[in-house]
Amino acid sequence: MSRVVCTSTRDAVISDAKNELVDFIVHRAFYPVLMADRTGPNKAVVEQLQSVTRAEIERFRSCKSLKEVIETFERNRQMQLDTDLHVDLRVFRLPVLNDLKIDFERKVYELGRARKTTLIAC
Repeated sequence: MSRVVCTSTRDAVISDAKNELVDFIVHRAFYPVLMADRTGPNKAVVEQLQSVTRAEIERFRSCKSLKEVIETFERNRQMQLDTDLHVDLRVFRLPVLNDLKIDFERKVYELGRARKTTLIAC
């Protein structure tokens, strides 16, 4: 079902969807890494994972559009599969982007349905 939205609020609706998707990724994929225990013999590896994760969060937060977030997720998901990062995350039983693929696609679909609007000039 469509809803009527003034064109002046269109950008705000899109920005809200982008931010919601980024928050979803941060909460599901990155937050567990940031909260991982940094004590013990693997302290250096965990700290490196956390450093990389903070950079990834900034990369997603700097995306200018919902489309860019989706493209960044897919690109990073594919690239992560072939890296030591993926192996390290698995060793520590932390989430990888590929774990989120289905839920991510569902979230994108939900956001797309919520954004269906009829724009009018205000």
